[in-house]
Amino acid sequence: MLKIGKAIRAHGVRGEIKAICGLDQSEAKSIEAMIINSTTYQVEKIRFGNGCAYVKFKGVDDRDVADALRGDLFVDDDNRPSLPDGTYYIDELVGLYVYIDSERVGVLREILQYGAADIYCIDGIDGHKNFMFPHKLGVIEKHDLANKSIILSGIELEKVAVYEN
Repeated sequence: MLKIGKAIRAHGVRGEIKAICGLDQSEAKSIEAMIINSTTYQVEKIRFGNGCAYVKFKGVDDRDVADALRGDLFVDDDNRPSLPDGTYYIDELVGLYVYIDSERVGVLREILQYGAADIYCIDGIDGHKNFMFPHKLGVIEKHDLANKSIILSGIELEKVAVYEN
């Protein structure tokens, strides 16, 4: 499952929920079903405004029912929106081996999202230190999901990497 946002409260009297959504509008509009509190709901309509998504689920037709639907919003793996080429979901990347040029140096532990750039956190292996780096043009040469690897440019990485002691 992929977490896509959080339902924060009911909106209006006809069963809509107000949600913080981690997807852009075109991605979110392709979603057919969402999961809240382990229950799957079919999406009737999604609209956007004021930085939030307003979601109407089929069968949720009044404010009281909608107000009970609070918590994290998920989509199952079969209902994930497709992404443009060269764009990946974080859970597709976590756990991949990381190579600097051709040397395996670690495993991607997590990706932190702080606005300006995603921060890749790498657990070092085979004597290499743990390090972090911002996703910046030129640092990542290739994401290779088929071979479970991320290839980094050593020259570009040295400009931006932060190593643990």
